[in-house]
Formats: sequence, C-alpha cells, structure tokens
Amino acid sequence: MYSVVANEIVDGGRPYADAVERKPPLLFWTYAAIFKVAGKFNWKALHIVALVWTLCAMAGLYVICRELFDRNTGLIAAFFYGVFQPWLTWRNLSFDAEMLMNLPIIWAWAIAFRRSSSRLRPELFPAGALLGAAFLLKQPAAIAAVPLGIYLLLPSYRASRSLARTNSIIIQAAMLTAGFSAALGLATIVLWKQGILRDAFYWTIANHDVPHVFWQKGIVHTLTFLGACLPLVIGAIMTCRDKDEIWAGK
Repeated sequence: MYSVVANEIVDGGRPYADAVERKPPLLFWTYAAIFKVAGKFNWKALHIVALVWTLCAMAGLYVICRELFDRNTGLIAAFFYGVFQPWLTWRNLSFDAEMLMNLPIIWAWAIAFRRSSSRLRPELFPAGALLGAAFLLKQPAAIAAVPLGIYLLLPSYRASRSLARTNSIIIQAAMLTAGFSAALGLATIVLWKQGILRDAFYWTIANHDVPHVFWQKGIVHTLTFLGACLPLVIGAIMTCRDKDEIWAGK
C-alpha cells in the first residue's frame, strides 16, 4: 500500500486525497523519492535502500555504544540489531515503517550521547529534527523523544559534562525541542500548501482509535516476542541490575 500511495505522488497526486493510508507523510515521500529516481514499483531498489538503511542504523548503534562503553560493545550491539530487527517473520525484511523510524531515532540518540561540555550544544537541534522525522515516518516513534528529554535534565548528565549551571540544561532541552518542532512545522507547511493538512491529521492521528482490545492475543504475541528476543531481555535485566556500575559517569 505504501508503494501505491508513493506512485500516486510520483504521478502528481496527493497522499490522503488521491490515495489513502494511515501512515505519516514522510514515509510516502521517502518511497516516492526512491521510485522517482529508480522507476515506479522498482522492488529491487526498495530492497537495496532497505539494506543500506539497516546498515546505517547498525552504524549508529555502534557509534552510541562505542561512545558510552567500548568498540566491542558497539560491534555486538550492531550485530544484535542485524539479527533481531527482522526477528521471526519474513515480513520484517520489508522496507516498513518500523525499519524506517529506527534510523533517525538511533542517530538522534548518537548525537545526544556524544561527549561535549558545550553550554549550548547546537547539535541537539538536528537531533530533535531527526526525532521529528522519525515521528513523521511512524507515529509511535515520538515516544523516543521523551526519555532523551529526561536524560538531558538528569543531574548525572550535568555532572558528566561539567555543566555548572541549570540554565545550560534548559537551553539544551530547548534546542532539542526546537529541532523536533521545526521538523513537524516544515511538514505541516508542506501539507497545508498541498491542501491536505486536515486530511493528513485525520488519517494519521484521529483515525487510530481502538474500539476493541484483544487482551489474549496481545499477551500471546508479547510473550512470543519476549521469547524470540530472550538474549536482549537478559541483557536488559543485567543492565538494570548492575546499573550503578555500568552507567556510572554516563
């Protein structure tokens, strides 16, 4: 369905008007850009871009873990992402919204974790813009901005970067927020100029109510996912158990 909407865009159409799907606009614009360069419904091009996209996400995880810990940890994190991103279903090998949103989220965090004693940290603006881009690829990605914002406000963050004044933290959090808002603002302007802003809001936000919750299916799927990702679950538990030692000074 993403490809159908994207090819409508290539032909001069508008998402949410000429073809309807409930994903955010940047996903369709990304697909449309690929088809505009490589040709309509070019599946081989999509698979190549998906491979490059995954490798770039793995590189971002490597950068994060090398910055926080060491090179070997970075390599292991990148390897695990390559293994578990598709986990048990072949459908996750497709160029889907989850794969798309992971890349900007990972690199936003890589920028935020970079060692810097600067009071302003202007690089947090593009980090915020990347988080905004992730939201414009898949709605749940917005939650990734919340822990990053909390991280910037922690006393341990200020101490690890020798920031003496609280004003510096407020400025940096504002820089991150401004970047996020700028990405959303730019997308809003584009949608407004195309005359589809109201339709985009309806299909991406308002139309996502959940009238029925299937608890049994949800529990079974959650347990299956935890079992498939057991090494990651064990690692997360160990990290929480030894957090004072592992995360000291981070």
